[in-house]
Amino acid sequence: MTLGLLVWVGWSLVAVSTPAAAFLPTILDYSDPDLEQFFCPSQMTGDTWDHKAITREALRLEVRRYFLENPPPSSNGSFTIPEDASLSQIFRAYYGPTSSPTRFIKAVNSITWSNAMTEASGQLRYSAPYHMDGESILQGHQLLQGRYQQLIKTITVDESYNFARELLGASLNGIQDFYSQSTWLELGNTGVLKALGLPGEDIGEVAGRSDATCTNCEDPIGSCSNNVIPGSKLSSGYYEYTALGADSLLVPKPVGAGKCSHGGSMDTSVMTEATGGINKETTSPCFSPHHHLHQQAVDLAIKASESYISTLRDAVGDDHFLNLLDLYRGSALSIVIDKTLSMAQEINAVKEEAKLIVEKTHPELFVFVPFGDPNFGPVTKTTNATEFLQVLEDLELDAGCCCLEEKFWHGLQLALINTPDYSNVYCFTDAGANDAEIMEGVMALASSKHSKVSIIYSYDNGYDKQGRACPGYTVSGTDELKKLAAISGGQFIEIDKFDIDDIVGILETGVEESKVGIRARDGVTGHHEVNFPIDDSIIDFSIVITGTITGATLTDEKGKWYDLMDEAALNATSNVEVISHTDSLKVIAFTSPRLGEWALEMDGSNEYSVSVSATSTLGFLASFAELELQPPRPSYVVSYGRPLIGKQYYVEVMLVGYLESQVDIVTAMEFVDEKGVVLSHVNYHGMLDDLFYILSEDLPGVPFYIQIDGFIQTGNPFSRLFPTMTLAVECRVELLVEESVLYAKPGQSTKAYFRVHNFGPEAQFEYTAVDEEGYIFTWLPKASTIPSLGTEDVEVHFRVPSNAPPGTTSTVTFTAASLISSTNVNTYITHYLVIDTEQDTAPPTCISTDNPDCSGYDTEGTCGQRDWSVSATLQDTLSGLNRVYSRPEEGLILDGFVESTTDPVGATFSASCCVRSLEIIGVDEMGNIGRCHWDLGSLQTTTTIAPTTKPTTPEATPPTTNTPTPEATTHTIPASTTTTPIDPSLPSGWVIEFVAEAVGETWVELRWTVTQVPDDLYKYVILVDNDISAESRCRELVCRTNVTYLESCTLHTFSLTPQFHSADGGTQDGSKLYTDATTLGAVPGAPTNPSTEYATVTTTTVTWDPPAKTACIHHYQVCFRMYGESESECVESSTNTCTMEGLEACTIYHVTVASVSTSGEHSDPLKFDTNTDDAAPGAPENLQLVNQTDSWVELSWDDPLERASCVDRWAISYAKTPSKIEAVVVSTHPTHNHGTELGPLQKADNYATVSDLLGCTNYTFWVSAVSPKGTPGGTKNTRTAMDETEPTPVLALEARTMDTSSVSASWTPAQVEMCVDHYRVCITDVIDLTKECHDTNDYDKIFTGLDACVEYEVTVTSVSPSGRLGGFAYDLAKTEDLPTSAPTDLQVEQLTSHSVLVSFGLPLEHPRCVNEFRFKLVLLKGLFYKRETGVTTHMQETLSDLDACSHYGLWISAVTISGFESDQVNQNFTTSEDTPSAPREFKYFEVSPEQVMLQWFWPEANKMCAETYRLSWTSDGDSGSEDLTYPGHPPEVTVTRRGLTPCKDYTFSVSAVTLLGVSGPAATLTLTTTCY
Repeated sequence: MTLGLLVWVGWSLVAVSTPAAAFLPTILDYSDPDLEQFFCPSQMTGDTWDHKAITREALRLEVRRYFLENPPPSSNGSFTIPEDASLSQIFRAYYGPTSSPTRFIKAVNSITWSNAMTEASGQLRYSAPYHMDGESILQGHQLLQGRYQQLIKTITVDESYNFARELLGASLNGIQDFYSQSTWLELGNTGVLKALGLPGEDIGEVAGRSDATCTNCEDPIGSCSNNVIPGSKLSSGYYEYTALGADSLLVPKPVGAGKCSHGGSMDTSVMTEATGGINKETTSPCFSPHHHLHQQAVDLAIKASESYISTLRDAVGDDHFLNLLDLYRGSALSIVIDKTLSMAQEINAVKEEAKLIVEKTHPELFVFVPFGDPNFGPVTKTTNATEFLQVLEDLELDAGCCCLEEKFWHGLQLALINTPDYSNVYCFTDAGANDAEIMEGVMALASSKHSKVSIIYSYDNGYDKQGRACPGYTVSGTDELKKLAAISGGQFIEIDKFDIDDIVGILETGVEESKVGIRARDGVTGHHEVNFPIDDSIIDFSIVITGTITGATLTDEKGKWYDLMDEAALNATSNVEVISHTDSLKVIAFTSPRLGEWALEMDGSNEYSVSVSATSTLGFLASFAELELQPPRPSYVVSYGRPLIGKQYYVEVMLVGYLESQVDIVTAMEFVDEKGVVLSHVNYHGMLDDLFYILSEDLPGVPFYIQIDGFIQTGNPFSRLFPTMTLAVECRVELLVEESVLYAKPGQSTKAYFRVHNFGPEAQFEYTAVDEEGYIFTWLPKASTIPSLGTEDVEVHFRVPSNAPPGTTSTVTFTAASLISSTNVNTYITHYLVIDTEQDTAPPTCISTDNPDCSGYDTEGTCGQRDWSVSATLQDTLSGLNRVYSRPEEGLILDGFVESTTDPVGATFSASCCVRSLEIIGVDEMGNIGRCHWDLGSLQTTTTIAPTTKPTTPEATPPTTNTPTPEATTHTIPASTTTTPIDPSLPSGWVIEFVAEAVGETWVELRWTVTQVPDDLYKYVILVDNDISAESRCRELVCRTNVTYLESCTLHTFSLTPQFHSADGGTQDGSKLYTDATTLGAVPGAPTNPSTEYATVTTTTVTWDPPAKTACIHHYQVCFRMYGESESECVESSTNTCTMEGLEACTIYHVTVASVSTSGEHSDPLKFDTNTDDAAPGAPENLQLVNQTDSWVELSWDDPLERASCVDRWAISYAKTPSKIEAVVVSTHPTHNHGTELGPLQKADNYATVSDLLGCTNYTFWVSAVSPKGTPGGTKNTRTAMDETEPTPVLALEARTMDTSSVSASWTPAQVEMCVDHYRVCITDVIDLTKECHDTNDYDKIFTGLDACVEYEVTVTSVSPSGRLGGFAYDLAKTEDLPTSAPTDLQVEQLTSHSVLVSFGLPLEHPRCVNEFRFKLVLLKGLFYKRETGVTTHMQETLSDLDACSHYGLWISAVTISGFESDQVNQNFTTSEDTPSAPREFKYFEVSPEQVMLQWFWPEANKMCAETYRLSWTSDGDSGSEDLTYPGHPPEVTVTRRGLTPCKDYTFSVSAVTLLGVSGPAATLTLTTTCY
């Protein structure tokens, strides 16, 4: 079976699958009655480790190692981390006790859950290659190799760390499973298999189909040991069980082959020989037959995981490694801003304040996304503050395009994808959004990343607060923005006059460290109280109040009272910091707060919100999970997306920092709504650890927070609130893994399938699919009705551009939303990956011949007195070098390196002799690693050894100044003479024994014994090999000397001559003694460069190159065994040539050649394969067709009776009858891979499946064996007719408008049609859904008699001979339009002095042709006035800005899209009266003693309501008034007032009076009549 490229897609992997098993995915409560039957907890001994725990431990070790290798700059070399420190303790040891490890813990949790879900979720849990089960170790290794390079690209190309965590978790799952499921441990291995999963690495030989690996267990369903056959090949157990969805994936355990089972209470294969099993998943003998090896398997799984993570770190570099684990203290400054012209003031303020924020807080990452209409983005993501500020400075405003609302949701989506989890995102806007079709998916993305989204909404820019109607757009307003802020834990800050100083404080605190939630309330009114405890772990806390309040007070445990409305008093109070204090936003921090209960009281007539958060060492993470009891193993399974209403869940609680905070007990979990109402309370009495599960009550149907309560060891209570709200729903979305392909090469297209489950009432659902890179180009259906408890499968189409860079990752969100309930919506988030067109598994080369020498400078006191340097050449000729670096880093100089270079790169490293170890590492573009390594050994400590005369032990180093090298081996040589008691009668100084006592590679230790030491003894002379002499002045009875610098592997002779002082002052020789010894040799080097010189049918002659040094080689051992066999035959050869005889024809033999030294030590073996000569095999036997469908057939046959060993592969040819023959070639041993149950007569030696056949077609199949050199054997054939399949859909469809009543359709059939008998062509009115269908064999159809102005959907469906329907194509066309009649039922309603509400109905004729309505408004009396406007078909319009007391005429006509305008419908109306303003420019022209001429103009406002003018006058003794009426409302009035008194002062006033007698304000003037 060939396995293609594997891609992780959000706890789902696309792959061909077979059954699986491994470590348990998660911790379990084995005392649970539901689990007791599987694990017999009373028999369990020791702790059981699960995948999540193993993964956390491996990450803990690697992170600790990283921090120790890279200590904080301020540590001054004194930085340490306890070996048993927890993840949060390690983080805080590096970054400080007040730092928040929440993001880091969340990143670790993402990896561990991804690992666990590979084991427990969907069809992946049944897949053997993912879990090294069912003898699929080699396939699993290949899967890991492919995923490794995807993982590297995901990190280094697109920096998609969330997706990378999922890929890493999946890979660690397979690596860990290897040690619990395979026979690696049982075969005596004590180390890890480092090659597992790495490109270009070979994991060695694994068991074949006929290799027996296990024997029967004494108890098939209990504890078992020693059932793995010693010396057998590496294997793993088979696992059979019954589970929904697993039947098509299970492969039965081979019968009679001596194969191992997984074993345990869920495995039904344990009774098939070999009985029992080998899994080491748990410490339970009921579930794990090899439970006694569980801890050993865990230890290796941790080491292997740590090694894999370390290799990944080497490949991507430390910067990417830090980001992968969110392993940094600071947060991100993430800003999303509306860039339209109305936001100019806000943008300028943000530009200025961003500079201050950068200076004050030093964010680790900057993310900036502008949005407008129709554009959004691009996203700026950088760690460079200068680059970020320059992008802000260069931001250009635009006027927008098509709608007053903007692309807010697209902009926020980009920011969320590029912002780390548990960060704050700040959005600035003054409008709603016109892209709300993706709103629910973006909200789900914010919730999944636990990102707090705060909205700074400026409503002083002249726009409404609600989303306005935008034709053709889905809009949202402030209600949706408030919902976003509430669900994500952010704030909605509404300000009428933008001043960045009002919110800069909250921006700065948001960029700093994450805080833990304590309390939250949203949308409360009136009086509200919030009580909360402050515990020992809290360093400070903050209160954020948004909205207008009239009062707020805070009281601590001792009754100290704070008025939160009094900014001056707060600023004057110690331990209080006012961060922001405006009418709509108050942010107040309390440092070093008093422990105990605090009470917050607030009042407000409008809605307001409040949150209490704290800086603390104690926080928690929460996830919803279900307990799965079905095979292959029980486990908690995380709930993906929103959970379901009315269902119980296990809430996984991860206490962050519970050790540092000294948590004593967790007492309860509560669900609390946004108003503070407790919806559910569950007491907890279980274990306390950093990870545990609490069974919830049925989930409520309103949004809620999760709250955890308990006590610190000091006795003080604590309370924490998970800041992201949970919204339970009545639908669920899942990805259909087996049918979906979420990866492609550039230029390719794929499909994914999402299944929507409706657990509520029958409802119509709308579906939205969107991805960040725009690879999605359509999905079907767009909407459908799902019955209660029903499902709908939605097909999403992806198309990757040909220029898309490999490694690009696109975040995919699929949302299903019920149209009858706005809260019944769920989203599935996954990823789409662009893969490489070519694979590169070869690591870079690193070549160096340098060998640094620090002899004599290897102590702490001398190492700094000498330097050394080495040079190396690195090269990668395939994908090119991506990085070259060294460990340690300082001292490396590169020559010729540019990224992606395929040319040689020179590397030179220099350091003092105090640097004892060096690695120069090259990483290519695919993540393959090559390295050079130098090790000078540890620095030595100088010591003084006192002389001794005691004999050395066989293991001791000879006591001379020239000691052997550390690699030397010491052998003790038996004495050539027997040691006897000293005879006192012997002459003084008589040597009675001279032997070689110990031998090394270049030295021999000699020992001799004398009767006594005479006074005249001068010295001993030792002659070596009759050539070199040495002296000894030993004066002991037993003497030793070490002869060094001898040739290895050589017989050396030694003579010992004592010399005495003579009486004449000379010397005299004593008697000589002789001995000899052969020096040892190092383990000889391995032979190289094997080749086959000559081969016949039964013999093969092989040769090889000897190692560089041959002096110590005595002979070569040549061992060979037939492929598939375990027994080897060995022969010796004194030369570098060997002829192997008596072999089988056409057979591959595994050959090993080892050099053997004179002392019998073997070198590393040279391994290679050879084969005997080629011959044509016979014809296959018993060819038959055992299974077939509409697209594939399965064939079986037996091996030929003649020359079966010469079968290298099978050639299978097939042809349509009659047609051209097509050929496929399958491997040597085709496998039965469709899970078909075969009868007794169908069992065969070989099976093969021929796929991609055409349904409803006759085929002939020919099978023949092929030898290794391609010689074909005899042929057999068989015939069949393929089953009917779903007919092939048409390739393309085009619907065209012909006129007002006709539509034509034409379509193109598929290039290769299958099972198509005819076509069903249907046309449907998309509004009223009336439908008309026709069957035809043609490729076109004209529909007549249609209605004008109607959009029709035309579908073409292929139909099989039996009537089976295939896929359909569709297109839309709209009939041309006709003029309509006039609008109907024109009504004037809600008439006021300045506005009127007009409503009307559609025309009676051709109402669907209406595109818009045209208004004409005319002032019938007074000055000419006309206004025209177009409105939508809402058929209701408010006309405003009218004059009071005015007569208007309104004419409305209907207009089609082609411009046809109907007759007009008319209605006249008069606006009601309003008080007129004062007459204008009141003055006089002529004054005489008894009269005056007065003039004024009509009022500025409501002039048409001035029915009369009231003229009044006063003077001493003379006053009066009169009402003046002037028809026609003249703009200018002149009047003469007579009967005045001469020489008098008069005051005149005039005011306008309405028809109802309401008088407006008066205009006045004063004058004096003249005198006579």
